[in-house]
Amino acid sequence: MDALLVELTRFLQELKQMGIVLQVLTLASIPSAIILIFGGFYLALTRKVKAQNTQYRALHSRLEKADADLKLLTQERDKLQTQTSATFLNQHSREMRQHNDEKAMKLAEDFIERQREALTLAFKTRMKEAIGHAMEDGSLSYGNARHWAVAALALAPDDNDLRALVEGLAAAAAATASGAKVRLKDDADRQERLAMIDRLPKDLEALDHVFYAARDRGDYRLMLALAEHGLPLTRRAPYGVGSEWHLLFRLHWTDATRLCGLYREALAAVETLTPEAEGVWGTEYPDTLTTRYLMASCLRHTGDAAAALEELETLLSLREKVNGTEHPDTLMTRMLMGPYLLDLGRIEEVEQAVTGIAASVATKGLLPTHKLYQELNTIEAALADAKAAGAATTPPQYEL
Repeated sequence: MDALLVELTRFLQELKQMGIVLQVLTLASIPSAIILIFGGFYLALTRKVKAQNTQYRALHSRLEKADADLKLLTQERDKLQTQTSATFLNQHSREMRQHNDEKAMKLAEDFIERQREALTLAFKTRMKEAIGHAMEDGSLSYGNARHWAVAALALAPDDNDLRALVEGLAAAAAATASGAKVRLKDDADRQERLAMIDRLPKDLEALDHVFYAARDRGDYRLMLALAEHGLPLTRRAPYGVGSEWHLLFRLHWTDATRLCGLYREALAAVETLTPEAEGVWGTEYPDTLTTRYLMASCLRHTGDAAAALEELETLLSLREKVNGTEHPDTLMTRMLMGPYLLDLGRIEEVEQAVTGIAASVATKGLLPTHKLYQELNTIEAALADAKAAGAATTPPQYEL
């Protein structure tokens, strides 16, 4: 400030010594000089303020983002805290003490679901460790490995590779216990097995189609061979002995065995098949109804005509309930009862039934080659023979 006063004093003394014209010019240039001096300073100061404002806004934005991230992390931490084993055990114990069994079960299910991936990895690791000890411990290690594999499979039921390994470990445990040498299937073997499992549904559909085609042609031996081929395929994973596919091929085998004339074997099979079919499919399912016809046919051909007719009467009542009295399947069942009635000498009942069935069939507009007409012709011929002989005739060769 002192220096500025000194310079200002010096400037006024010099101005005093100037002429009037120079004084006027000099005084007129002062504002411009002031503007020039202080304008540059103001511009530089303004730029610095703007830069600082920009930096402040950037820092403020980063601070706001950091606050938001902190809030999210806090929420995530709180969420993870509720999912820890200790928290689960505390909550589960509390619900159990309060007899809230359903809520406790839901807590357990949710906890296992959250831990699924980690638990699956842990179970697989234990499984591999057990397999590694198989050289020393033999069957025990394979059995332990299988237990860990089953536990992992429960958490990953769609892992077909793991499913195949479970089967391999079970076979290895059994084989090792018998003293046999064991080699678990490697990845290539399992991949081949998985490829076979993938195409198995199409293979079974093809077998089923060819089975019915052979039946239509009357090739009963081929039917039996196809059924025997399908049984082991449907017995293994992913199906199993309780599956619908396995039940269907058991039905095919029973039908083919009967048609090949092995009635006692077929009867033994259908006696266990029918209740299982009712349990899986229900009493009114078409394939379950077929087992009842097979039962009646086998009983008749093994000499129990009365029991055979009783089985057919049960089948007829089910057909009428499911399909109605005029459905082709119901009419076929009524016609199939004809030979059974003739076996018991009930000719008049057959004659009345044939008359009613013929009238019903005539209203269907069917071709003469339809099975209903074929079976009707067979019954009419058998009835004519029975009336001529005055006694029951031998069973017809053609059956449904």
